[in-house]
Amino acid sequence: MPKKAPKCGDLVAVTFLDHAENHKDSIRFEVIGRLTDITRTAFVIKAWAYVDNPPPISGHEDNETIFAIVKRAVDEIRVLK
Repeated sequence: MPKKAPKCGDLVAVTFLDHAENHKDSIRFEVIGRLTDITRTAFVIKAWAYVDNPPPISGHEDNETIFAIVKRAVDEIRVLK
């Protein structure tokens, strides 16, 4: 059975290679969150997000954590249930 292609709004787990300071090679990491955008070069994952939309506290959108993971660094992206 083919894997489900991720789409915006999906809850995903992304395994990717990240840079590593003071090491000789990259290191594998995983981020889990809501896929909020797919750009030409990256998957955008919101790992800490308000449940309510719009946020209940106006002007505090900076209380969310968003990661742009470069597509070429991705080993695997899994859609979670």
